[in-house]
Amino acid sequence: MKAAPQGTPNEGLNTPVTPQEQRAQLERILRSEAFRLAPGLQKFLEFVVSKTIEGSSQGIKEYTVGTEVFGRTDGYDPKIDTVVRIQAHRLREKLKDYYSSEGAGDGIFVEIPKGHYIPWFSRRLILAGRELEGPQPPTSPSETPEAVKETLAPKRAPSSRLKSGRQFMKKALLWTLAGVAGMYLLLGGALLLPRLWSNHATEQPSRIRPEPLLPTGLKGPLNDLWADFLEEESSPIVAYSNAIFLTNETADLLRLKSEEVDNLGSPASRDLANRLVANPSLLEHAGPVFFEDSYTGTGEVMAVFYVTRLFSQLHSPLQVKRSRLVTTDDLMRHDVIFLGSTIEDALLAGLPLTQDFVFLRPLEPAAKWRQRISNLHPQPGESSSYAIERDPKTYAVRADYALVSFLPGMSPNRKIAILGGLTTLGTQAAADFATSPSQIAELAARLGSGPDTLHKKVPPFFQAVIRAEIMKGDILSVKYVAGHVIQAARHSPPKD
Repeated sequence: MKAAPQGTPNEGLNTPVTPQEQRAQLERILRSEAFRLAPGLQKFLEFVVSKTIEGSSQGIKEYTVGTEVFGRTDGYDPKIDTVVRIQAHRLREKLKDYYSSEGAGDGIFVEIPKGHYIPWFSRRLILAGRELEGPQPPTSPSETPEAVKETLAPKRAPSSRLKSGRQFMKKALLWTLAGVAGMYLLLGGALLLPRLWSNHATEQPSRIRPEPLLPTGLKGPLNDLWADFLEEESSPIVAYSNAIFLTNETADLLRLKSEEVDNLGSPASRDLANRLVANPSLLEHAGPVFFEDSYTGTGEVMAVFYVTRLFSQLHSPLQVKRSRLVTTDDLMRHDVIFLGSTIEDALLAGLPLTQDFVFLRPLEPAAKWRQRISNLHPQPGESSSYAIERDPKTYAVRADYALVSFLPGMSPNRKIAILGGLTTLGTQAAADFATSPSQIAELAARLGSGPDTLHKKVPPFFQAVIRAEIMKGDILSVKYVAGHVIQAARHSPPKD
């Protein structure tokens, strides 16, 4: 519990929150702008709070939430279908968002501690800008490692208001042009490779994989890496991340800090925009703003190209989706190749994946160029983190780091590949690396097993850190930096 200022009475903070107060706080949260565009999370929160108020909190189990909140039917297996854990992660993040904005002055604090789904109520008192909290909820062994929770950079003073609207317009125009160019590339790939988007209606959640028929040009380590993804009955899904913006009538873009999105073109009220936009000061000269989610990074576009080019050589179909449209059912029935880091993808952030390397970004708002990859279990000679490298004189980005991760999927015999960088160019470099015979041969030599160096097999599950040297938006080189073999047993979905 945070210490109260000396001489401040805080005995009232330990007073239990009554059921009437719990119900009133629930209604306040459900009516908030933070939850307005999240009906699924509204239902989730109302269910667990109502059960607690009724004295039936012992019945709040993952299976119960899955069936009564998310409509799962007979045969639902929480160990395979992780919808509750994913949505619980989003609910916790949404509550943090609420209490950091609209609910900053609320006297009752609601949270869902990790380890279970029973809500915890405590009292808060705001005195002289400092928040005093009542009793803290019980913790769980499943808490995130301290290395993941740390703040990555020292606090900086808030930036001053935008000096001129013209600077904002120029930056937004560059984003717009990059996004339009990326969409043309993506559409061109769709026209050249039409069969890659074929969709098969009849699929089974688990199966024995047939031995894939590979062309003579794809053998050795690259075959080891991708063989499990080659299947006619259930084509893999390529899921690319795309940022969400608000746009004004002159097509300038304002980046959102959350995954909330309304229909394309729907207007956003000024209060909602102020809460969602990463830098609300930019709204001063923006005029009316509208939801916009049709842009993606140029690196993600090139990554789609690298992966589809490989699978076209293998005569194997693919499906392509925005990662926000990937469902739990997709994760159960398909192998999924995610393009982009967990920083840009809320679904990835919520999946129960045990990893040795994770993406992190600063907790303060000014996070551009300052995210990094954290090595949770450094081995001899390895760095504990990898960050974007910038020229000390010009500040231009000269090197990016990325992760190539092949991990167990959400159901038996399924795999998840994550090819993501700290910037969009890092994502491109990760896809380039993962589809290159020479790069994967080097990875096999470093991480694989076999009778000799030339015949080592790529491990089924691993993570590799790569470094991409960059100049003027072009990737000059891609180099393996570090890697760990991931044991399958460590990736069984943990209970939330």
